[in-house]
Amino acid sequence: MALTFNRVLNHVITDAEPEHGTTVTSAEIDIGDDTLVEQIWLHLRIASWGTAPTSGNFQVGIQPLETTSGTLSVDGAISFVGAIAADAAYAFSWPVASLPRYFKVVAFNNTANGHPNANTVQVYLEYVAVTA
Repeated sequence: MALTFNRVLNHVITDAEPEHGTTVTSAEIDIGDDTLVEQIWLHLRIASWGTAPTSGNFQVGIQPLETTSGTLSVDGAISFVGAIAADAAYAFSWPVASLPRYFKVVAFNNTANGHPNANTVQVYLEYVAVTA
């Protein structure tokens, strides 16, 4: 049996503009029943700010779903934090150890007073999918 390796770049949150204190959630992601994932990276890009933040952070997380179309579970949720200190463009990348079969990606703007410009927040999930 031959194995197939495919690099996947999934734009899970695109063109978002979360105000400070708000959350953006992706659509449900299903890795697949017979798929192994490895070399997993979560990327956050913020191109510009409408209101310059003075302090705080952006939190990005992966929250498992109990089943397809199920409720988000806090059990097994992982999150990453990118510090925001000024009106600038930001790019963060975090390695991820593993992914559940069903999940959503959540981005939370936890800056003191800032919000990005329209269509400037992007979250990408990158991994290698291995199938038989």
